[in-house]
Amino acid sequence: MPGQYPSKRTGLCNSTMFPAMCENCGFVSSPDPVRHAGLTVHAAALRDSAHTTIRDCWFDEVSLTFPTPKFQSNIRIQHCLFRSITKAHPLIIRTSGDPAAKTIARVQHNVVLSTQSSPISFRCENPAEGETNELVVDHNTISSPVPEGGFNKSLLILYGLPTKSLRWTNNLLLGDPRFGISDPAVDLELALQHWQVTGNAFAEEHGSDPFLSKPGNHPLDLSSIRRDFSDSACFRIPATGPLATGSNDSSEPYIGALPPGPAPAEGDWLTRVIPRLPDSTTQPGAAN
Repeated sequence: MPGQYPSKRTGLCNSTMFPAMCENCGFVSSPDPVRHAGLTVHAAALRDSAHTTIRDCWFDEVSLTFPTPKFQSNIRIQHCLFRSITKAHPLIIRTSGDPAAKTIARVQHNVVLSTQSSPISFRCENPAEGETNELVVDHNTISSPVPEGGFNKSLLILYGLPTKSLRWTNNLLLGDPRFGISDPAVDLELALQHWQVTGNAFAEEHGSDPFLSKPGNHPLDLSSIRRDFSDSACFRIPATGPLATGSNDSSEPYIGALPPGPAPAEGDWLTRVIPRLPDSTTQPGAAN
């Protein structure tokens, strides 16, 4: 389904899709500031295919939402660019506490930029002790420099019980990263025990989060990472050093969404996506 689809901002989720595959699509908001735009990928698509895949797409001020399924679902989000400077969560995944409606969501090799709200929101409706949902957030570059007064200052907001199979691995985390759990009943020690949070890199001055403080994560000097879309090195990591070799994945030893070094001469998914953003030559990808 290649193409670009402007959203009209007529409601929180004002467009609905039922694809098994959405590839090379752009979703951009209109100038109307009344309400932020949203795209809902309906759960029916998840029932009808082995995977619902969103790949090589860009979402500019548009929330991508997966609603609560009534059956098992399998979601893959790969090689996408999300940008939000409003209070919209770029990515919202809703799940059920019913084991028969298990959700497996893999968010891999994406660039997610959010300056006013949490980049990812994972919401479990009617949570239960036996919930078996799986969330994998692996090899992404996530920037969340939320200023004072921002809507949520967290990398990941969880509503309901935390999924016991949560993997947050090998991500390059820019800004002031931390996790948020919007449920006072959640046992933090249990989450610390079950969640796999390792191989991530973050600015060395931001090491207070209890999850990122676990062994295997890397507080580093990230000041050399370029964040302007007009820079050919935008979000690229050095060809050598800890970012190039610090992941816990032997098949992809680097950290973040992009392999080490400059973009290949023939380009890659990010070099193809950035020029399609409305103001890619003038607006920075993220605040420093």
